[in-house]
Amino acid sequence: MKNSQKWILVGLLLICFVLINWIGRMIPGQWDLTAENQYTLSEGSRILLEELEEPVQIRFYYTESSEGLPVSFQNFAERVESLLNQYDRIGGNMVAFEAIDPRPDTEEEEAAIRIGLNRQTLPSGDSIMLGLHVFQADQEATIPFFQPQRESYLEYDISRIIYESTRLFKPKLGILTSLSEMEGSPQMPAMMGMPPQGSDPWLIIQELERTYELEFLDSSSESIPNDIDVLAVIHPSPLGDPILFAIDQYVMEGRPALFAIDPSSAYQRLSQQPSNPMAGPPGISPSNLDTLTEIYGIDFSSSDVVGALINGLETGAGADGLPFRNPTFISISDIESESPIMAQLQDIWVFEAGSLGLSSESMLDMEVLLETSERSGQMMANALQFVQPSQLPRQILTDGERRVVAARFSGPLNSAFPGGLSSSPASNEEDLTQFKIEPLVDVDLDILKSTENAQIIVLSDSDLIFDQFVAQRVSFLPGMETYQPMNDNLAFFSNTIDYLAGGNQLMGIRGKGSNFRTFTRAEAMELEAQSKFQAAAEDIENKMQETTRQLAELQSQQADQRLLIATPEVLSAIETLRNDEADLRSSLREIRKNMREDIENLEITLASINLVAGPIIVLIFGALYFGRRGKREK
Repeated sequence: MKNSQKWILVGLLLICFVLINWIGRMIPGQWDLTAENQYTLSEGSRILLEELEEPVQIRFYYTESSEGLPVSFQNFAERVESLLNQYDRIGGNMVAFEAIDPRPDTEEEEAAIRIGLNRQTLPSGDSIMLGLHVFQADQEATIPFFQPQRESYLEYDISRIIYESTRLFKPKLGILTSLSEMEGSPQMPAMMGMPPQGSDPWLIIQELERTYELEFLDSSSESIPNDIDVLAVIHPSPLGDPILFAIDQYVMEGRPALFAIDPSSAYQRLSQQPSNPMAGPPGISPSNLDTLTEIYGIDFSSSDVVGALINGLETGAGADGLPFRNPTFISISDIESESPIMAQLQDIWVFEAGSLGLSSESMLDMEVLLETSERSGQMMANALQFVQPSQLPRQILTDGERRVVAARFSGPLNSAFPGGLSSSPASNEEDLTQFKIEPLVDVDLDILKSTENAQIIVLSDSDLIFDQFVAQRVSFLPGMETYQPMNDNLAFFSNTIDYLAGGNQLMGIRGKGSNFRTFTRAEAMELEAQSKFQAAAEDIENKMQETTRQLAELQSQQADQRLLIATPEVLSAIETLRNDEADLRSSLREIRKNMREDIENLEITLASINLVAGPIIVLIFGALYFGRRGKREK
């Protein structure tokens, strides 16, 4: 073959490659090979589109003609448009999709600004838009600017505003909490050189505000407003009978409620900074609704904290230099619940959580949503104030049982106030079915037995929605910051509210997939090494304690005999103690060295495979191709 023919062949191959890519983009349908089907619409989105009664207009504004866009941003914008094309295709006649390029100083740009889309300025000085406007009749909703860091929530964000544009009113969510920081405080301008005052609402509040009208309730009030669609009681302070009675009556009517209670608020405990260095350790700040839950037959101990000997979260380095995993900060990734609340959720973190259950007298059904592994147990919550973090694993008493940390309870209930508000709450030792009391004034207006099956979701941890436990701040375009989720906590909490409010379509979509993949093999090796270290450390430390005891006895005998010079026995004991300490340090160094070597070797192997796999495949293909051509020419 002549050289000119070879160049022509290469040119034709390149043209074919370009045509194949172009034809592939034009043909509807796709082959999604991602682990979590990130490029395929979820069943919830399909149902949402199928249930549309009137056509929905979707307008995608993207400044595609702007120069100097980063390649990563262009890829993200193409991902958004590709997903919107799926909505258009599956929605059929009920979805009208239009992609618009709002170039500067055009009517399209003016229209985008008018509906509330945001412009972002690039380092080159150009401004870009990447937003969405959805409307149905006179109802509309927008995404002012798609943030690449929310790519894992992309389908949820799009389906959410389609859902919002089809509703006349937002459901109202009532929040009763002692955590006033959740709501944020108004931003006050800086004065006299002082920084501006105020704080933003927590991320979970910002997320819920997209879908719900929020109303923060006062714990001193005596009723729950009738227009509350869902009630969320989050880490309540000790509540008086009037508000407890109001919650009780709310639940008796079969209206949905979420209780997030906690044996120890890690957020409050870690936030306490005593001004006096001589002050004692911070308290554990528990919360409960025992007045209600005990009568309902929901078991919750506010004096015990769940701990896990595996799946603890890394909270820094220990004294030995190895990563320390706090057994009371637990990552739960083995999610077995088939509830739509848990759809697409992969990893939920809980912090100093409690455990839930049903009493033998309860009339409720319990659906487990979240539970720990068998290698978990409990410890006294009060011990968190005094025990050093490195000693926490020794406090966990395991019994091979899983601990339920989140559950849905449904069924009939008896009121916790069988005599009405004027009487004291019932005792859980009383037989409520036989409870008889003379009617009080207006007691006929009170609900003594649920008129509808109760719908209650209980979380034994209130810390799982704290900002620093759920997301990390990252820089975006110049002058912008956003948050990147570290886990599925926000999606989990929002799903519980959606479920109670009836927004089932959104639950199977939220938090769909993640671009972050953990190095599971390295993590397993690290956990195995840490387990070996823990066993070795405990063995040596037990020996050290015995040696120390013997040393104290010898010193006591020496004092009784009024000897000022150390005896050979004392000197020998001291030498033994020093040798044991040296052995411990040597063992730790050896374990740490072996662990690092194994992980580094694994990383080098994977990097080498990634580096040479492509060229090797091309070489094999080329050798086979030219080998077959040579045989054909012969």
